[in-house]
Amino acid sequence: MNKQTLGILVASVLASACVTAAPVANLKINGDIKPPTCTVNGGDQADLIYNLGAVSPSVIPQSAGYNGLPSISNTLTVDCDAATYLTFKATDTYQNPFIQPPGMNSNFRAHSFNLVDVNAPDKTIGGISYAWSDVQADGNAAYLSRANDGTNDNGTWAGEHWMIKDATNGWTKTQQKFVDSSQLDLISAKEFSASLINKTTINYGWSTTYILSKDELEKQGVDISDGIDYTGNVMLTFNFGV
Repeated sequence: MNKQTLGILVASVLASACVTAAPVANLKINGDIKPPTCTVNGGDQADLIYNLGAVSPSVIPQSAGYNGLPSISNTLTVDCDAATYLTFKATDTYQNPFIQPPGMNSNFRAHSFNLVDVNAPDKTIGGISYAWSDVQADGNAAYLSRANDGTNDNGTWAGEHWMIKDATNGWTKTQQKFVDSSQLDLISAKEFSASLINKTTINYGWSTTYILSKDELEKQGVDISDGIDYTGNVMLTFNFGV
């Protein structure tokens, strides 16, 4: 009698297991393919200020350039809401002809952006050059590389970390210089950053951030005896890719 009862109970348990639904897990995917929206230093547009300070007219040499302007660093950060490739071009807002005074290396024309008289921006009073360091993508070390489409870039004189007029620059996995823009080894990320510094390296007696000599200023009709305000502006135009 006991054995018979046990057999009935086991059969009941097995029958119950057969009619119970098995648990289910769904692996669901959510995502978008869309053009990214990016901000520069937290906004649609950012101004990186390089305050070079005041210079007395008396310290400007008569026939040589003034090389005493300071070197200043600013951090550029571009945040995007989607992973993307990022490139940019640097354009001089003041398209004055390049002035090459005596002794200046002709290669300055590739990287020297104009400093101009605020009240007469068609008159150039000096030049400024920029370079980058501490390049990162999503918080990891990366590179900024330059294509071969820059104005007056001969591919040999300016180092890979120099900003060249109108050249395509991009955050890359490897360090490159003077390659076709389609060959840039671009890195995909959401956050891109770099420190941008105006250089004061001395070459052939001229700093890469300089004020022209009194002789050169006089040729343009620039009178600095009572002082002048000067400015410069380089526009970085970003693109998602090349």
